Amino acid sequence: MENKATENAGDGARKGERPLFARRRRMRPPADMKFSYTDVETLRQFVSEHGKIVPRRICHLSAHQQRQLRVAVKRARILALLPFAGRDR
Repeated sequence: MENKATENAGDGARKGERPLFARRRRMRPPADMKFSYTDVETLRQFVSEHGKIVPRRICHLSAHQQRQLRVAVKRARILALLPFAGRDR
């Protein structure tokens, strides 16, 4: 009889099954990357399709970069460069 710890591979699925969800892996940005509210194309890479800012553990940002991203996205939303909600709302 197998141990239950070995049955779960740590991905939330049993042996031979798909995981419950798959994280969207993104490119690791350069360490000296600066975020500007005017650079909308770069900011859209870090905003989900529902309009939420992607967490640091998924987009591989440092804490300082995540704070810069948050401020830039909020400023872009206020100036109507980015929408507050996603496309379906």
